[in-house]
Amino acid sequence: MKKRTFSFLILVALTFILVTSCSVDKKTEPRVIYLTENDLKWNFINNGTEIEITDCLVFPFDIIIPDELIFRPVTTLANRSFFRKGIKSITIPKAVTFIGAYAFANNQLTKLTLGNRLKYINEGVFINNRLTSVVIPDSVITIEKWAFMNNQITELVIGKNVTVIGAYAFMNNQLTSVTIPNNVTEIEISAFADNQITRITIGHNVLFGSDTAGLGGNFAFIYNRSGGTFTRQSANSTEWVRSR
Repeated sequence: MKKRTFSFLILVALTFILVTSCSVDKKTEPRVIYLTENDLKWNFINNGTEIEITDCLVFPFDIIIPDELIFRPVTTLANRSFFRKGIKSITIPKAVTFIGAYAFANNQLTKLTLGNRLKYINEGVFINNRLTSVVIPDSVITIEKWAFMNNQITELVIGKNVTVIGAYAFMNNQLTSVTIPNNVTEIEISAFADNQITRITIGHNVLFGSDTAGLGGNFAFIYNRSGGTFTRQSANSTEWVRSR
């Protein structure tokens, strides 16, 4: 009798351990969530024809923001609407034309997909994340200050219609080379500071901030508002040369 009781207790203990471990596994599994109107705070805008999202009420790892809520397009993501939610990947709706300041700041983003109607990337929108690759769509005109500061970006594609790159926009990343589209006319102070850039291709007549976007050394002199590709031997070198 004692032997049976002891065996039963062992069986109960093992069952408890298994159930507990399964529960922990489920809690730690990444959650991919297609957000609905119940997961968000939102407003009608433009006479009720469009939706602005103002807050996310859940804390998912990977999210897809819907193109529509209650049969109206999502066009605006308000300031700080997804601030510090622990998000690792995000897909922005195709109809979004405006993302407010710091909307996705202080998350854990490693993957980002931007829609092709977005016109402005506001200040600090993706600051303090873990992005390694960023593609700016051709629809974007302005990249504001601090937009992608403090990430881990090694690959960057800037859309051909960008005209202004704001101060500190890509500061403190891991870029080794960058191509600036011909339409860019202004790059503000320290936009590319604290990277590892040894190669830059850039168009004519770009107006730089006081530190030539953080590129340093003799870049302002050698560039002299004439386009081309410029290189240096290392990220610590102060001697830029025109390669073509």
